[in-house]
Amino acid sequence: KKMSVVIETTICNITVDLFVEKRSQICKNFLKLCKIKYYNHCLFHFFQRDFVSQTDDPAPDRFPSMILNFDEDKSPEMIEEENKDKQM
Repeated sequence: KKMSVVIETTICNITVDLFVEKRSQICKNFLKLCKIKYYNHCLFHFFQRDFVSQTDDPAPDRFPSMILNFDEDKSPEMIEEENKDKQM
């Protein structure tokens, strides 16, 4: 199952591919934030095509307690890979 989100900016549109099968909870969280327009009027301060883009926290004053826990969505394979890296 492939899913993408298009972010419209004043310079270009950015397509973000979501890895739903690998990171289901993170994708759900991201989509929920998109739905409530959490990222509207967010400024990008770094962008590298086909790699990464960065923004500041779009609304720290509106959602100060919003914390996304990335660890809760790790697959057993990801945890195993991290453990191997730590042992090296």
